[in-house]
Amino acid sequence: MSAPKIAVVFYKYKTYSNGTHPILIRITANRKSSYISTGYSVKEEYWDEKNKRLVETRSKEHPERKILSNAKAINTDIELQVSKVIQAKQDISMTEQPQTSIIIKNKISEIRRKDFAFYRLVDNKGDAATRTVASIFNFIFELK
Repeated sequence: MSAPKIAVVFYKYKTYSNGTHPILIRITANRKSSYISTGYSVKEEYWDEKNKRLVETRSKEHPERKILSNAKAINTDIELQVSKVIQAKQDISMTEQPQTSIIIKNKISEIRRKDFAFYRLVDNKGDAATRTVASIFNFIFELK
């Protein structure tokens, strides 16, 4: 069994109504792929296919390419998401589970749910100090 491969993909096969395409993370294991959304979508003119990232600076080869003002921040966030996928892949390799694309995707979904629940716990309409102990325990119970 070969090791799963992880890549950032500009998914041209799906076009949103505003003319943008989603940026996805592709996990391929045993010739089966799963995709995870990064939450970003951009027009094709902002994407650098060679480097698999948003264009941050104009190059002499492609002076016609446009640059997003927040391209650097988006690229950093996508790299962070890819590193979380790699970490999940490594965590799974430590167990006896097979490293399939579905198992890695499910692990990432679990991590995202916990991150979102923690964000909601701390930042939803006030700080954590204003919440009751019962609501905090309910949140922790939901995570399990």
